[in-house]
Amino acid sequence: MRIVNVILMGFGMIGQRVARMIAENRPSVTGVHLCLRAIADSRSTVFAQGIQPHVISLLAGKRKHGEPIGEPGYLIAPNLQEVLGSTPAILVDATNSDRTGVIFERAIELGHRGVTANKKLVCGRMDIFHNITMAGATRFEATVGAGIPVIAKLQSMIAAGDEIRCIRACASGTLGYIFWQLGRSLTFAQAVETARKEGYTEPNPADDLSGMDVLRKLIILGRVCGFHWADDAQIRLPALLPIRYRDFSAERLMKALPRLNDRYKKKVTMARSSGSNVLRYVATTEPKRGRIQLLAVPAASPLGRLEGPENGFMIHSKYYPDRPLFLSGPGAGAAVTAEAVMGDIIAHARELTGGTR
Repeated sequence: MRIVNVILMGFGMIGQRVARMIAENRPSVTGVHLCLRAIADSRSTVFAQGIQPHVISLLAGKRKHGEPIGEPGYLIAPNLQEVLGSTPAILVDATNSDRTGVIFERAIELGHRGVTANKKLVCGRMDIFHNITMAGATRFEATVGAGIPVIAKLQSMIAAGDEIRCIRACASGTLGYIFWQLGRSLTFAQAVETARKEGYTEPNPADDLSGMDVLRKLIILGRVCGFHWADDAQIRLPALLPIRYRDFSAERLMKALPRLNDRYKKKVTMARSSGSNVLRYVATTEPKRGRIQLLAVPAASPLGRLEGPENGFMIHSKYYPDRPLFLSGPGAGAAVTAEAVMGDIIAHARELTGGTR
């Protein structure tokens, strides 16, 4: 059984879980033999011929205490050809960087494969998106919906001749959780604080409340569907926070959020007064445009029934014109996101080795 080398960029919560999954991979189950040859974070790089689980635990401990995990410097880029080797390998992006595109382009040009959970990589420059995803060279299932296989489903629908007419999605586990809690009578400040304690927000919740994460996912969905507006999308985001709050530190933001409680209480009351409605942060993808709105939707509808950090994707198409296809599941969390990344790694490895499982 041929060994497939894997190089991992990013060693945060998702990267650490992916590293463990690779190191603990069982060829008898997956049909592929993976070798983790390098791990890099923003400060340092570790090289080895197969990084073992106990080493990953040691590296995670170092990172937790603010220590470099290996040799100083981000050494993947300048040594890319040597690190990847002469036989096709898999480069994995578990970072949140907007600078990995050039690295991926070079890796694909050299005949390697890519896997990413980094939304910035696939919703940035359109030429880079085309260069790294052509012929399926880079898989990016984890960028939208965490562990929900929405990208693969859309790609298979389009390959079968279907035409996507509209996707309505609640695509943020964080915002889904916050608005679900508002519907359960928590104040806005309480809902955000609870989401933060559960680990659903970024270190600064202002990053989630900006809506940028949903915008990136909307662009990715549009690009998968081949909608031209997604080449250079200019989409207005609903203002969940006053402009002056957006540059606040996390601590200052949390102290300021109670001032918004009455505003969101009124929105919840208005939604309920117009029927049994709940608030949802909805991204809509159509052939000619994409948009993002804070909407009151029926509580009994598929999007209205979502709970906690669940994501939901309602897909209308030529083959699903009247009764849309609905995909839902956990849309946040390192475990489900890492699982999606690992699924893409195994799929690439099977292609590279001729596996069929």
